Formats: sequence, C-alpha cells, structure tokens
Amino acid sequence: MLHSGKVGFLNAPFSKGLLLSVVALNLIRAIIGKGKLEFSNNSFFLQSVFQYLFSGNLVFSSNVEVFLGCIIIYVFRLFERHWGTQRFAKFYLFSTYFSLCLQLFIKYLLGDPRPIISGPYGFIFVTEKHTIYFICLQFILQNIPNSLLASLSGGFSGVLYQYILSNIFKIDRMIQFPQFLIQFCKNVLLPLLGTNTSRNQNNNSGRRRNNSPNVNDNNINIATGGLQQQQALNMMRGNLMQQQQPFIQEQDDDGLSEENIRMLMQMGFTRDQCEMALRHANNDVHMATELLLSQ
Repeated sequence: MLHSGKVGFLNAPFSKGLLLSVVALNLIRAIIGKGKLEFSNNSFFLQSVFQYLFSGNLVFSSNVEVFLGCIIIYVFRLFERHWGTQRFAKFYLFSTYFSLCLQLFIKYLLGDPRPIISGPYGFIFVTEKHTIYFICLQFILQNIPNSLLASLSGGFSGVLYQYILSNIFKIDRMIQFPQFLIQFCKNVLLPLLGTNTSRNQNNNSGRRRNNSPNVNDNNINIATGGLQQQQALNMMRGNLMQQQQPFIQEQDDDGLSEENIRMLMQMGFTRDQCEMALRHANNDVHMATELLLSQ
C-alpha cells in the first residue's frame, strides 16, 4: 500500500487548493445542474473560455469520479512535498493544458463533434505509481470510450514533461513564475488556505532554539558558579560527547547523507524509514523516494 507519510497537506498548499477547488466546483455543479461548468459545444464565448481554462478541467461527470479523483489528488501531495510547490504547479499546468490541446487536436482530426470529457484527466493519469493504477482504471471504465482519449493524452503529457522536457531540456528550471504571482500566492492564497509553511518553519526553528543549550547562559553560570559548576558542566559535556560519538560513527560507516535524510523526512517519513530506504538505494535520494512511496 502507498505510504502516505504525514497526514494532511503539510508543505503541499497547491494540492490543497486543487482539492478544495474540485470539491467546490462539483458542489456548485450539483446545485446549478449539468451543462454549465463542463466542456460543451453549445456554450457562448465567455462561458467556453471559462470552461476550457478553469471549470472544465476540475468538474467530474459523476459522484464516483469526484470521490476517486479526490483520493488521487490527496496522494499527489507527496509529489509536491518532494518536488516543491512551484515545480509541482508547473507539472500540473503543463500536463492539464497540453493534454487538453492534444485531445482537441485529435477530435478535430477524427471529425468527432462530441465535446471532450470534463475533469482533471490530463493530470491524474500521469502517475507512474502502480498502487493507484486501479483508481485510474475505474476512471476509464466509468466513461469508456470517451475516457480513453483523456487517459492516453494525460499519460503522454506526463511522460513528455517528466522524462523529456524536465530531465533532458530542464525546461522546468528555465521557466519561472512571475515574482508578483509568487508574492500574491504567499501573501493572499496561503493564508486563505490555512497553509503557512514559513510560519511552521519558524515555529520549528524556535522550538529547536529553545531546546538547544544557550552558550551565553552557560558562560555566565561558569563565571558565577565557581569551580564546582564548571566541573559539573565539563562532565555533562563529556557524557554528551560519548553519547553522540557512536551515532556520528554509525552515520560515517553507513555513508548516509544527512541532507538526504532531512529531505526525505520533510516528506513526512520517520528517520528510521529514511535511513533504511537510503541504505537499500545506496544513498540515492531519488531511488529512496521511490522505495518509500511504493511501500
């Protein structure tokens, strides 16, 4: 079963906003009825623009698809933790809209007048995790044969982005979001979503500072406490070094990178899980991530 790490959307604000948007739009669809938010050939111009740019990519055709889609989006928060929010957002935008354009192009070549199927199919079919393939299979069976084009387009978009554009051409590093958009998301959208990673990091660093020994206080105590306090402090330091030395030696013997361990722990896994995965992956953080996500 896929290991989900920490529950919730810690360090995954884009996934949280995406999931909330899917739920909200499908609730609105249930209230106003079908045909308003989905892709349609009978909509007027502004409505079609809204459908193809926003609502049509998030509204599903049935309640079963809404439930399964929310599960997949929740699982995808692990990718956002590993890649970072900006890279994950680029991945979503490319896979969604490239798949949409590809479906429209194929429909045009085949002369098929029917509208393409609504929903984030171009995004949810790009996963390469075998543990959630059965959910994607349910999507295909729900609207077959219309869902076949969406699934194939989404899979092709994911392969194109991950293995060609990102790994070979490094396009995800070349293209950056505008600074004003980043600031708007940090200052407006993150507080609305209740996700503030900088605040959490500041709280964690503050707790670490409170738990760490204060050198200035120790110096004052040594200066005012006399020889007995200094001897007691030296003894405590000696015991602490003896406790830390086996741990440091064990890390050196294993050859594990502390930076890789911290990176994996930020995804929500325990230190023991991260160390075990890195040992099996020969300290390769990408292979270790694959092992952890496939457990």
